[in-house]
Amino acid sequence: MLLESLLAVVENLRGRIETHGNSLRQSEALTRYALIDPLLRELGWDTEDPDMVIPEYRSAAGSADYALFSGNNQPPAVIVEAKKLGERLDDRVALQSLNYCNLVGTPYFALTDGRIWKLYATFEQAPLADRLIAEFAIGGMNAADVSIKALALWRHNVASGSISSAQAPIAGVVSDVSADVAQPADDVVSIAEPATPATPAPSGEWRPLSEAVGIDKTAKLQGIMFPDGSSVDTGNWNELTVQVVRWLNDNNHLPPPPFRIQTRKSETRYVVAEQPVRPSGEHNDGMTQVDDGVWVINNLHHDTAAGNARFAIEQVGMNPSEFKVQY
Repeated sequence: MLLESLLAVVENLRGRIETHGNSLRQSEALTRYALIDPLLRELGWDTEDPDMVIPEYRSAAGSADYALFSGNNQPPAVIVEAKKLGERLDDRVALQSLNYCNLVGTPYFALTDGRIWKLYATFEQAPLADRLIAEFAIGGMNAADVSIKALALWRHNVASGSISSAQAPIAGVVSDVSADVAQPADDVVSIAEPATPATPAPSGEWRPLSEAVGIDKTAKLQGIMFPDGSSVDTGNWNELTVQVVRWLNDNNHLPPPPFRIQTRKSETRYVVAEQPVRPSGEHNDGMTQVDDGVWVINNLHHDTAAGNARFAIEQVGMNPSEFKVQY
């Protein structure tokens, strides 16, 4: 498997998400066929070979969407829980897979909606967050970074019995490797990072919006990154909810007007409404228009802004962890 081939697959999947996103969000079966199966195949898992991949795998513990086998030995090496594009991959889903793998004896499990992938170690004696081995988002990161992180799920890597997430892009891997033996370091060649990242960001660490809780009042919002990898720079927390809702609207995630979401802590204001009003019918000066029939609350700061942005994202069926902030 050459890196060039993996990069091409990642770019192709990104294009499918952009072109067919609405259909993929309606169907787990289509998500699996169009997004999940192609990446598994590129990573060495022949989805047509029951010796390697068994979909709808059944055991005494129940059923799993995919069971991946790195050899002839039972149990499966990896269990994959698949969701339709945009469906949440939260801790509840992860804990269900963890419990399943503990019962079956499977050392690794992955969660995916075809765009976001999360790979965990089952038997690590640590909190769930610390069991996460690799995470990547197609379209939310540049293709080189996605490819190198995806190699954690490469079949030869899994067969070695010691999965780890690589940190730097790889130029290529020789094609004449044995089926079940991890290759020595001489078979991979490091290359430099691209000179210009796909989504330049302000200084500071990108954090999932789902983790933006208890924000220090002195913290200044620096930027917002969206699930498609685009980002905006801003120094104003007032802009957070406005920019998030603008992105949701521009990418057809909002239902057509009239569509209203009340704020998470108060029944006296809307986060989103088709006009600048309160639930009482009174005019609300603290709303910004982002499009025809789409007004967003804007007089917020810190935790309140982050909370209402998360709430709006959840109300349209998306995962706040797919949105990133810097502060």
